[in-house]
Amino acid sequence: MKASAIRSAATFGRDRLRDLVEVFVLALGLYVLVTMALQTVRVVGSSMYPSLYDGDLLIASRVDYRVHPVERGDIVIMKDPQDPSRDFIKRIVGLPGDRIGIHDHLVLVNDRALREPYIRAPWVQTGDWPGPAPGDSAVVPAGSYFVLGDNRDQSSDSRVFRWVRQDEIDGKAVVLFWPAGRLEVLNGRPILVRPPGSR
Repeated sequence: MKASAIRSAATFGRDRLRDLVEVFVLALGLYVLVTMALQTVRVVGSSMYPSLYDGDLLIASRVDYRVHPVERGDIVIMKDPQDPSRDFIKRIVGLPGDRIGIHDHLVLVNDRALREPYIRAPWVQTGDWPGPAPGDSAVVPAGSYFVLGDNRDQSSDSRVFRWVRQDEIDGKAVVLFWPAGRLEVLNGRPILVRPPGSR
């Protein structure tokens, strides 16, 4: 009787140890998977105001663009093209092959106006890109994107550093989670419309 009780206790102990090891390995695997797939990002500055405020915390997906392509309107976490040690948060406005121009504070994509519901205040300082003539525009190269901050008067973006290559994009911002009162899924999309005065 004593021998079977000792064997039972030993088996129980081994089973518990195996269960603990399994739980630990599973937890470690989940931790590694989540840290490789997601990142927490703190917004610094006002270039994405009013969509994002200085100090907001976001969850960004590092794998989103491995599953589907970048879309116009996505908010991306990217390397600063002028200082790769810094990250920028900007909105995708132009896709590869798009002809982009900015005239009288209106973004034109392939000669169609971009209606941007996330821009709440008119911008006044940076009105024309790449030049002042009404027909001035530039084509986004293959594998690159044209990005803008939502706060157009306070943003260093593609108007300054031109295109952003796909490999400079670290992830897609998907959720604003702090402050909790502003919890939101980040999915604002612009609409292409005919510019005013065109037929």
